[in-house]
Amino acid sequence: MKFATTIFALLLVPSVAGASVTKDLKAAVHKAISAALDDAQATVELQSLRASLPGALKTARSVVSVELLPGEKPFGQVTLRATLAMRGGSQQSLFIMADADVKVPVWVASRRISRQAPLNEAVLVTEKRSLLGLSPHALRANRSIKGMLAARMVNKGQILTRSMTTT
Repeated sequence: MKFATTIFALLLVPSVAGASVTKDLKAAVHKAISAALDDAQATVELQSLRASLPGALKTARSVVSVELLPGEKPFGQVTLRATLAMRGGSQQSLFIMADADVKVPVWVASRRISRQAPLNEAVLVTEKRSLLGLSPHALRANRSIKGMLAARMVNKGQILTRSMTTT
């Protein structure tokens, strides 16, 4: 996963009512988080969305842009900056707090794997797991396991990590 210092998604979405702006804002937040993940297989689910100026959403005409703040991880509690086009031609910036549950496919042992056993689809399955509790060393399913061996015993249901594999 690649983290850029600033992810910027420019959106010019026409909307006529506050409810429509909220819907457009959710879509823009989803798009900004997805772009920051740099993983086509990841799925993003927004648990909640809170605005620093909730009243601005009611008077806004459209969403101009949404960007992830520098240094923010694109999962868990995420802070974003949104710019809204207001009635009268002005723009209003506000902060958005989003609870984003991001799930990615990882390799999981479908049965007990003994030490030095070859790793392949017969002994491993892919499952989508949340990034929040996932080790940074977990082997994502977008990475090939071809030619790898188990460096140690792996129990059924255990997520495969780099330290569990060897070539």
